[in-house]
Parts: sequence; C-alpha cells; structure tokens
Amino acid sequence: MLKIFNKTYPECSKTYFNLNISNYEIPCCVIAGKYNGKTILITGQIHSGEYVGTPAIIRLCKMIDPVKVKGNLICFPCVNISGFWQNYNAYVPEDHGNLNSNFPGDDHSISGRIAQFFVREIFPKVDFVFDLHCGGNNEILTPCLFFATDERVKSASIEIAKNLDIPYLLPSSSKKGLFSFAANVMHIPSLLLERGYASILKKEWVEDYLNDILLALNALGLIENMGVENSISHMVFDEVIYQNSDEDALWYPNVKVGSMVKKGGYLGRLEDFRGNVIKKYYALDDAVILYYRVSLNASKDHNIVTYGLLRSCHQI
Repeated sequence: MLKIFNKTYPECSKTYFNLNISNYEIPCCVIAGKYNGKTILITGQIHSGEYVGTPAIIRLCKMIDPVKVKGNLICFPCVNISGFWQNYNAYVPEDHGNLNSNFPGDDHSISGRIAQFFVREIFPKVDFVFDLHCGGNNEILTPCLFFATDERVKSASIEIAKNLDIPYLLPSSSKKGLFSFAANVMHIPSLLLERGYASILKKEWVEDYLNDILLALNALGLIENMGVENSISHMVFDEVIYQNSDEDALWYPNVKVGSMVKKGGYLGRLEDFRGNVIKKYYALDDAVILYYRVSLNASKDHNIVTYGLLRSCHQI
C-alpha cells in the first residue's frame, strides 16, 4: 500500500492518471507492489527534447506485474509535457524554466511549481530516484550517468549504478536539478542516466534503457531477475572537465565520443565567419571523451566538449 497525492494505492495495483500541478497535467503511473519494499521514482523528459527514456518508462509500466513487486514505483514518462507537445528542446514553454536547474522551485512560475511539488510531495515519499536523460539536439554522447557527491548517498548510488550497462560514472555536486536536489540536498540516493543524443529515438537505445531500469530494480530488491544481466565493467571518475566556448563562434570538433585522448590532444577549434581560427582547444590530461557539441554555432560559455580525466578514475 502506498499513500501519495492525497490518495491510497492498495497493494497489487497499477494506476494510470494525469497528475495535476496547478492545472499542468503530467502523465503518471503508480505501481503498488504486493510486498513491502522501497519506493522508487523514475522520471523522463525533464528536458522535453530528450526522448529515449520516455518509451522505456512506458514499456516498464506495462510489463511490471504488481503481484511480483516488493515495494512501489512512481513513474513519470514525460514531466515536461508542454515542451514535448510544442517541440521544445529543453525548457518548459510557459516560462522557459529549466527543470534541471530550478529546484527547489517557487510559486511564481509553472516550472517553479512543478519543482516545488516534487520537493514537497514526492521526494519525502521515495527511497531512490532515477532521472532519465539523453544528449540534446546539439550534442552527441556516449552512455554515462551522474551520481551525487554527497557522502550520505554517494556509496548507495554507486552500488546501484555498477549493476547497469552504463560504463562511465561521473560525479555531480549540483543542487539545482531534480536528481541533484534529491540527492545532494535531501539525501536520497539518486542517479541521472544519459543514453542517446540529438533528439533522435532509436529502438536499441530504448531497449538499453529498459534493460538499465530492470537491472536497477532487481538490485534494489523490487523485482526478481527478468532475464537481464550486466555485462560490462565501470569507470568511476572523480574529475570531469567541462570545456566551454570562450566566445560566440563557429565550432569545429575533432573528437569522437568514448574515445581516449592523450594529454595535449587536439579537441577542436573556434573560427569566425572569415575562416580565421580564434582558438584551439587541447586536452588537459589523458582522458575519455564523454560528450560534445555537434552543431556549428557555439555560444560563449556554452559547453563544447566534456571529458573525464583518466588519472582521476578507478574501475569497478
């Protein structure tokens, strides 16, 4: 039995509905298992152009039998629903709010009220958070995930992360996003997962995300193994370089995601509209390329390439 949203969900139940937050309706599925256990929150499309997690969550909800669940699932396949329907890349259209950077929210905007509702009504009820993302329409990435640096949740988060088929584990000290506020402020073990890129939906990416979630739920004790297995080792990074553009310019990358680059390796360059080189970028140390900007335009202070330093990582 689960009590949330001013309602009681009896054991062995699966309930679909639209959660109304100040007249903003978000599709939701609540699964209350037959047995006692953890309550898990799974969210998709915090950024509305990042589609891959959405069908994976929908498929998960359809395939899970509450009779076989030890605990509860609260699933939101598409949090930024207005952004999804209006083809926004990331933000909530009503106020251009970024749900990955506006927590704990406020009373003054739609995105603020959504964030505030999660903080007040949902986070206190859950034991673990999975926030599913992917590369936006201007970037390409290799599968990776973020864990919180808060020592009260770091070990528990990594313990679950190492069960997934995502090779690169990256630290996050942020406190402003859905995942990061839950973990680094409210001390709820949490993971932000990244699969896919460029606002593209590929069947294999969805399959891989579904596999990740099933592996995670198995590791958390909610379900028994459903025929999925972890097949990889993991690299945990302590230091990640987020290289931003120094000015508005044309960006020409010279990297591939998942590839190794040596210290001093050439990452790419900025040019002006006359073809003059403004600046070249080089790796600060031996590293793995995690994601980078693929569009030609690079605005000042926007990320153009991100890489994890090999000297700061260990394998699990």
